[in-house]
Amino acid sequence: MSGFIPIGQFSQITGLTIKALHIYDELGLLRPAAVDADSGYRSYSITQLPLGRRIRLLRSVDMPLDAIGAVLQAPTPTVMDALLHDHHRRIVDRIARDQQALRLLDQLIAHRADDLAFTVQVKDAPAQLVASIRIHGSPDDERRIIPVLIDELHVATTQLGVRQPTHPPVRISHTFSDDQVDSEIAVPITAPIPDTDRITCREIDAGQVAWVMHIGPHDDLWAVYWAILVWLQEHEFQQHGPPREVYWAYPAEGRAASYRTEVQWPVRAGHSHLLKR
Repeated sequence: MSGFIPIGQFSQITGLTIKALHIYDELGLLRPAAVDADSGYRSYSITQLPLGRRIRLLRSVDMPLDAIGAVLQAPTPTVMDALLHDHHRRIVDRIARDQQALRLLDQLIAHRADDLAFTVQVKDAPAQLVASIRIHGSPDDERRIIPVLIDELHVATTQLGVRQPTHPPVRISHTFSDDQVDSEIAVPITAPIPDTDRITCREIDAGQVAWVMHIGPHDDLWAVYWAILVWLQEHEFQQHGPPREVYWAYPAEGRAASYRTEVQWPVRAGHSHLLKR
């Protein structure tokens, strides 16, 4: 077809595979300029080369196809810049997770696996009246916002005259997955307060908890939860409520090396079936 670039040549020039071009056509990201009615052969125009190269660039930085579509359809440069900055943040978060994984791997390579061993104990935890804020979002977003929410709750409860300054804030983990968190940040209070559209007043029930005191950065905090689950299996206890983290020294109060985080898991007698042997 005169004036058009065959799909094979367009693929070579843009660095996009023919298979990828078919996918981009189906998604509406980059449709061919012409399709032969008899053979179905696709061709592109010279004016589509910049778009093809732009898609190739965005894919080279691991941008998902839906995000690429949003960037290409951005109504203003400001919106486009915001979308690009969002992806930049995702890459930075991913690099941070990889660095955490590398630090843990270095421990294993250096035969320091015992550093990940924790002593699990059981104690009676009293009931506690708290003011709390519920969070729904990604694990990375949650970790960033925890200190902010703790400060917000401290300010609100101080203004109401009910803050308990000697009692540490708590994070309650209702559900958790790789990409979604439902948790609750709470601070102890001395008296009930009215609920608002953001802050809820409630009581954390009294009961037994299996607990571990973790000192230092949260890179290996997952290992504490694993240690508790193994301990429950071996000592014939079962979970009796969502786990929680008590921040005796939390991120807003200094360096990661000084964090003191008590992981508590409400328990009761009875065999746990979460870990299959």
